[in-house]
Amino acid sequence: MDTIASLYERFGVRSSCSDYELSKAYRELLFVTHPDRNPDDPEATLKTQRLTQAYAELKNLRSQAASGEQPDFTKWFAFSVQASFAVDVGRVAGIKTRFTASWEALRDQPTDPLRALRFIHAAFEAERGDSDFVVRLLVDPILIDLASTLLWDTTGSDQYARCATLSRWAGYLKSAGRVGDALQMLEDAVESGLALPNLRDELRSHHYAAAQYPHPTTGMKPAPEPRIAHLRRIVEVGYDLGYVHKMLAEAYHELGDDEQARVSLEYAYRIDPDLSGAIRITRVLGLAAKTGKDRTASVVARPRWTRPEQIPEPRQIRLWAEQGEWNRVLDFSKAGDYSPRVCPPGASKTGSSAG
Repeated sequence: MDTIASLYERFGVRSSCSDYELSKAYRELLFVTHPDRNPDDPEATLKTQRLTQAYAELKNLRSQAASGEQPDFTKWFAFSVQASFAVDVGRVAGIKTRFTASWEALRDQPTDPLRALRFIHAAFEAERGDSDFVVRLLVDPILIDLASTLLWDTTGSDQYARCATLSRWAGYLKSAGRVGDALQMLEDAVESGLALPNLRDELRSHHYAAAQYPHPTTGMKPAPEPRIAHLRRIVEVGYDLGYVHKMLAEAYHELGDDEQARVSLEYAYRIDPDLSGAIRITRVLGLAAKTGKDRTASVVARPRWTRPEQIPEPRQIRLWAEQGEWNRVLDFSKAGDYSPRVCPPGASKTGSSAG
């Protein structure tokens, strides 16, 4: 049985590596050992199976360490070379000829991850991505880690088709409540540099949904910290949008960091002077909102005068004027200090013309 140190050494990474760095190392080694790349090596299939076994074992150990569980080494004594994504490919016998070759290849090597990926792609193209045996493949963590390899060695229309497969795959994972897996798969594809722009748009859409809406299965609204992480990632992948910075301002305010919230909101207005949906957060932060003609309109947190009893009688105003107490008079002279309940729109103009 391999030790955890030897497993890290096998993949050429440190124990402090990220999950992405580990999966990237696995993908690179898989393409070195895979029988499709080494047709003259009779040991290629066995090497690939052992590599996949080692990767699954290391992922399990890392997961247990992250959750604080004690590693269950005994389970790995009986670990089969048949990976968790293996399926009874005989069940696909009725599927049309569009992907006959892919399921026959998977039948010959039911534990081969690259053949499983090819079958997933063929199943989506054949509109059979909702079959139960395909679903079993879609939720397998090892295949999710390898999903971006669908884009390797692809050009032209085939690349569009494979990006479409990744997009639909991510959509399935999201609807199944596996939001993190969907994001990981799209992030890996974009990180590869092979994804088409529409897949980058898909990644932005998934991050936006994760920041804005309740979780699809738990119904829980995202807390400020994960919202900020998702929104900042949208900016990092190239979408420097006003509404994203407005949402960042709202999240920072909810977190209690009004200084950073103001920075984000001011930047949002610089990007988009016509920014919509920002009235409330603008008032809360005591900032000024930009109008469509690039003017600045004063926005206060709340009207000063909201009840009629707060407003002095006209004779009191005249008395203050006679006594030269102009500060008191001016204190009630700003129309913007009055709520509509006290001073309906247009009333100030009527009053001034009457005076």
